[in-house]
Amino acid sequence: MASHEAIQSKRHDYTNSPVCTPKAKRSLAITGKETVAVKTPNHQRQSPHAFKKAVQEAKGSPAHFLGKLRSPRVVWRFSTEAGDSGTGSTGSSRQRMKSLRARPFSIPISATESLSLSITEPGLVADNLPLETWASASILAAQLQHIPISFPPPSTSLISIVELGAGTGVVGLTAAKVYGKEVVLTDLPPIVPGLWANINLNEVPGVRAGVLDWTKPEVLRYSDTLEGEERSARCEGVKAHVLLAADTLYSEEHPALLTGTVEAWLSRHEDARFVMGTALRVAYLEELRELWARLEGLGLECVAEGKGEASEADFDDERLVEWSVWRWKR
Repeated sequence: MASHEAIQSKRHDYTNSPVCTPKAKRSLAITGKETVAVKTPNHQRQSPHAFKKAVQEAKGSPAHFLGKLRSPRVVWRFSTEAGDSGTGSTGSSRQRMKSLRARPFSIPISATESLSLSITEPGLVADNLPLETWASASILAAQLQHIPISFPPPSTSLISIVELGAGTGVVGLTAAKVYGKEVVLTDLPPIVPGLWANINLNEVPGVRAGVLDWTKPEVLRYSDTLEGEERSARCEGVKAHVLLAADTLYSEEHPALLTGTVEAWLSRHEDARFVMGTALRVAYLEELRELWARLEGLGLECVAEGKGEASEADFDDERLVEWSVWRWKR
C-alpha cells in the first residue's frame, strides 16, 4: 500500500503501469424479443452510434435506444417496439427475477473469516438489469477489511455508507458486514430490482437500495423493501459518511459526473471517506487521470492506494484493478 506522502509526492501516472489487455468479446445487445450478439473488441472505444449501427446491420431492422452503457464490454439495451419503456411493471420485474442465475462469491472480511454471497445475474432474456459482476467489485470488496474507517454517532442527517453505481451490490453488501453499518445501494431505476434481489437473497442486515442518478445527483430515492414506501433524501440536508464506487469509469462523461456526485453527497466530516476501485483499462486511462485531477481539484486527497489482480478462474480478462481511499484535505 502506498503511503499518503508517497501518493502526494508524485503525479498520478500510468506510463509504466501494467494495464488490462482485454480480448475481443461478443457483446450482447438485448432487443425486444431476442438477443443479438455483435463482436466488438472491448479495448476500443465504441460510440453509441457505431454500436447501434452494428446492431441494426446484424438485426436487419431499426433499433430504438432505451438504456445506457452498463459495462466495459459495451452492452446497450434496445427495443424494437416503439414506445416501449423497457422497464416493465413491478410484476414483470418479479417475473424476470425468476430467470436470474446466482453466482457464488467468497469475500474475505477478516484474517480468519470470509463472507459467502450469492449474487444474481440475469439470463439473456432479462433486460434492464445488471448483467455481470466485474473484477473491480471483487477486488474492492476484499480490500475493505484493510481500510479502517471511524464512524460518527448515528444521525438522521447522515447515511453511513452509500454505494454509487452499485450494479449487483457486491461491494455494498460486503461493506455492511465489514463495518456493521447501514448501507444504501444506488443505481439507475432499471438496476434497482436486481439490487433488491441480491439484498433479499443474502439477508445482510441494514442494507437498502434506491435510485441516484449522477446527472441529477441532488436527490436520492430509496425504500426499506422492494415494494416499500419510497423516501427521498436531498443532498442539502443529508450526507453520506462513506461513498463506495467500483468499476464506474467507462465513459468520457463519467469523471465529471462521478466527481459531481461525490461533491454532492460526501460528508465534510474529517473521517468521511470516498473509496473506489477501477479496472486499469487501456482505453480509459485518460479518464482515470482526469478523475484523479477532478477529485483533487474538489479538495480531496488520496490517503491510500493499491493494485490487485482478480483470479483468472473467476474473471477471464480486465482483472487488474486499482483501488484508492480519499478524504477531504486537512
